[in-house]
Amino acid sequence: MTNKNVKNYLLTTAGMVLFAAVSCFAGGILQAAMGILISVLLGMQTTKYHYGYLLASSSAVFLIPLVFAALLAAGSFFDALIYSALLMVPAILMGLTLGFAYNLKLSFFKTVLILTVIYLIGSLTNLKIADVISQSDFSLENIIASSVDQVQAAMNSTYAGNQEMLEAFQILLGEVAKMMLTLSPAIFTLLSLLISYICSVLFKNYQMRSQRDMSFWPAFYQLRADRILSVLFLVIFLLNAFAPMGMFYDLSINVIVILAGIFFCFGLAYIDWRMRFGGIKALPRRLIVIACIPLCMMFFMLPLLIITTIGVLDGIFDFRSRTVKKYHDGEMPRQ
Repeated sequence: MTNKNVKNYLLTTAGMVLFAAVSCFAGGILQAAMGILISVLLGMQTTKYHYGYLLASSSAVFLIPLVFAALLAAGSFFDALIYSALLMVPAILMGLTLGFAYNLKLSFFKTVLILTVIYLIGSLTNLKIADVISQSDFSLENIIASSVDQVQAAMNSTYAGNQEMLEAFQILLGEVAKMMLTLSPAIFTLLSLLISYICSVLFKNYQMRSQRDMSFWPAFYQLRADRILSVLFLVIFLLNAFAPMGMFYDLSINVIVILAGIFFCFGLAYIDWRMRFGGIKALPRRLIVIACIPLCMMFFMLPLLIITTIGVLDGIFDFRSRTVKKYHDGEMPRQ
């Protein structure tokens, strides 16, 4: 390697080591962010350097939480090894996936799907092992019940004199807990999809800044559902509407929620495309798209329903091709 490549390799490896160290002390969103950054940097290395260098940087990242757990946490070396594997192996595998996806010119959707499976398996394995080795019940049911109890305790202190409201809150929280438990597979999958998408976008932007060709991955405004997926969503939705309560209902409602989240993103992509076609610049478009996300939680979630429906219908009827055809036929002047 040239001196420039050596310097770049050392800097990116140092960055990954730093992010791994922060992950040992962080939790929640910050820990997930550190994992994303590690994956992006390792993915970049995978596109440039020999496998030996990748092994060295991956080993350095893996050793940080291992040393941390061995020195500061109580337990055996095996416990420290498990802790390091749970924390770093998903990030390392996702980084290697990004790099090989670029080298093999793998499609964007296949890459995101592989990343989602890796992150989802890592998250579920982490939760299961924590439940096994924990002294207390660390199951998903217990986590949800504990969260509900904390909210209920806060309500009891706030509305101590209003028994009717407290009873109504208790019934509502019970239904919310039941719904969260039923939809937990969909929630985990959507979170994994979101993290995988963010990871892929950051990797793509980093590669483009390095003058690497990423034209085989679409921009956000180009994202669009396949017609078969849109029809499948409608079929599952109709089957679920008439299905009795039971295993099929729980399974289908989870599939519907996952697909609805995906079609919501496709709907946002169509809105972005439509604004771009109308001549709106990139920054205002991005601000509008971002503003649509919290807006969906208002007005009884009607904007969420509208944007998701746009994503489904665009997949079936391909509004974009129709709009472009009308423009070229002179039926609709461009703004």
